[in-house]
Amino acid sequence: MPTTPDAAPTSLQFVTRERHAGLCWERPAHYQAAAAQVLAPLASFEAPTAASRMPLAFVEQGGRWLLVAVLGVPSGTNLCVAPDGRWTGPYIPAVFRAAPFALQPAPDGRLLLCVDEQVGRVRPMGDGSAGTEPFFAPDGAAAPLVPDELDFLTRLAKGGKTMERACAALHARRLLLPWRV
Repeated sequence: MPTTPDAAPTSLQFVTRERHAGLCWERPAHYQAAAAQVLAPLASFEAPTAASRMPLAFVEQGGRWLLVAVLGVPSGTNLCVAPDGRWTGPYIPAVFRAAPFALQPAPDGRLLLCVDEQVGRVRPMGDGSAGTEPFFAPDGAAAPLVPDELDFLTRLAKGGKTMERACAALHARRLLLPWRV
């Protein structure tokens, strides 16, 4: 499942003890990165909640059909993000809640946890920043953040594949019809 349609390039780095021991990250205080995203792909587990709170649509993207939350009009403005970056919509799609983390394939094919170090504001622990979370404990064990994010992203990926299969089945049965807006 794509992170976001037409996502901007990132500075993704694999989360490793070698790179991230002694580092922490600060949760982004806003959703400014989503301000231009007018569609957000949905995973199967979030579709019922999203459907009760916002308009949804089926879109074809790269030969695949996706269920998406419609967050704005094609002009490129997400109507759920205020000018100061606050999310004002009734539901925040999981793809945005997952940021700045993502799963990426390692050279051996396994999916590993990555962080966009610029968006996540990765910095040394103990620099006086409030609201930061460490990647690893002083003894080298993964801090709760690592397995929590890995679990969430794994659920998001599985839910995305489930939704993609469901959309493909709807399309194969000719139940999805074009709608010109």
